[in-house]
Amino acid sequence: MTMNLDETIKRRLEEHQKRTQSRGFTLDYQQAQESADNVICHKALAPVTIEKYETVALHWLLFKMSRGQTGEAAKLSKDTPLPKTQELKNFVESFVTSRKDLPCQSSTLTIFNHFVSKWYRDTFYELPEDMKKDVRNFIRTTLTKKYALRTKPRDSFYVTAKDIQFLLHRLFVDDWHDYTHERLRVQIAGALSLFAGSGARAGAIVESSSYPGTNESLYYKHIELHVKWSVDGQNVIRWVSISPEFLKGYRYRDDTKMPINWFNEHLVLGFNFVFWVIVHGVADNAFKNLFILEAVLAMRPPKGRGSFTFQWNEESKNQSFFRMVKSDGPDDSKALIFSSLRHHFSSLAERDGFKDKLRVHGIRGGVANKLDRR
Repeated sequence: MTMNLDETIKRRLEEHQKRTQSRGFTLDYQQAQESADNVICHKALAPVTIEKYETVALHWLLFKMSRGQTGEAAKLSKDTPLPKTQELKNFVESFVTSRKDLPCQSSTLTIFNHFVSKWYRDTFYELPEDMKKDVRNFIRTTLTKKYALRTKPRDSFYVTAKDIQFLLHRLFVDDWHDYTHERLRVQIAGALSLFAGSGARAGAIVESSSYPGTNESLYYKHIELHVKWSVDGQNVIRWVSISPEFLKGYRYRDDTKMPINWFNEHLVLGFNFVFWVIVHGVADNAFKNLFILEAVLAMRPPKGRGSFTFQWNEESKNQSFFRMVKSDGPDDSKALIFSSLRHHFSSLAERDGFKDKLRVHGIRGGVANKLDRR
């Protein structure tokens, strides 16, 4: 028994060494790694977070240079000594006083929190907890009182299902606005129904102002249109699903199982995102081998199958669903940008007499997300 065990271990050891060495994990490699200085591994950051950290590093650099320090001594590095608490307090006060318009208390706290994270990533050691707590309390008390920093949170102005109904009525019944092209009217309606019926992030559906020029947005390949027979087999049911990466918190996730963003058909046509997907798809000639609305609506699950998923043309899969619009129609490739979406939502609400400013996030955050689709 012992001999068999020894033979098994010997064989496993040979397999282990052969496999690891074939991939470059040799003894020399391990010794070189262990003799070198350790490099702390940080969590990967989204591009927009990196940009925020670089911005706060610039604030620190300007603060240090304004005090006579120049060159590398003013930059954050592993050789940067631990600052005094009062120096950090001067830093946040420098940020407040250098702004064209005084920031609110929340923004000042956020800048300091970004600085704390940037400090750790660049110096490889953390600021003491009592120091961080002291500076945050300094912002909440002394700075807030001295510069009358705003403490009131931004009004949410949640949008209700009734608000969406008013907007859609204005859009298609008595909207006198002269759009660049009527495609814009359709896109606004489609966007209203999408945000009202899901938790999708506006900055992912259209090109975010945090990622300018990337054209990152909702593409046709992220959308699936399905059709199935009803329980009695007499009618068909259509629904749409979009990739979970467009939900908040799932942008950079690669989990095997993630929540699916479902859109069932709604009895009110304007609320029906399934309808808007079909309209967009036909207008863009995006459906594979289906060129007119009647052909799309006539599709049924093939014999022997309970459901069917529509296919997109290859050239349409990487085309943005919501796109910038010119006088001759939608752009072939350029995604709709967030500022344009916000402008059209806001101006539509103003024309309809809304007292409060209409925000995209107010649609997602309000009860319009819970529209009754029964």
